[in-house]
Amino acid sequence: MLSRRVASLSVALVFVACASGSGGATGGGGTPRRNTNLISAQEIAGASGGTAYELVQQLRPSWLVTRGGNMPVAYLDGVRYGAVEDLRTVGVDRIREVRFLDSREATTRFGTGHTGGAIEVLTRR
Repeated sequence: MLSRRVASLSVALVFVACASGSGGATGGGGTPRRNTNLISAQEIAGASGGTAYELVQQLRPSWLVTRGGNMPVAYLDGVRYGAVEDLRTVGVDRIREVRFLDSREATTRFGTGHTGGAIEVLTRR
C-alpha cells in the first residue's frame, strides 16, 4: 500500500515537473527573457539615450554601481577606454551592443584591476 502511494506520488511529481518546465529561451510566457549582461541592438534601437552612458543608465542602471568599492572599467571594441563616465563621449548611433562583465570575467579577459567589472561597448564597423 505504501509503495503504491510512493509510486503514485513519483508519477505525479514527474508530470508536474514536465508541465512547469523552463519553457526554453522564452521563459514559458512566449516573450524572450532579457539577458541582464547584454544590451542588444534591438534594445538600443528602442532606447532614447544619446550616449553609451545614458543608454546603460536607462536600460541597465545596476551596471553603474560600485562593486567592492570600485566602478566598472569601460572598454570600446576590446580596448580600455577609461572610466565609466567616459562612455558619455560615445554616441548611441555608433553602438552595436553593450556587455557587462563581472570581475571574474573582466579579469580573465582583460587582466587584473577589474574588481568592479567592466562595461564593453562594441561599435558598428
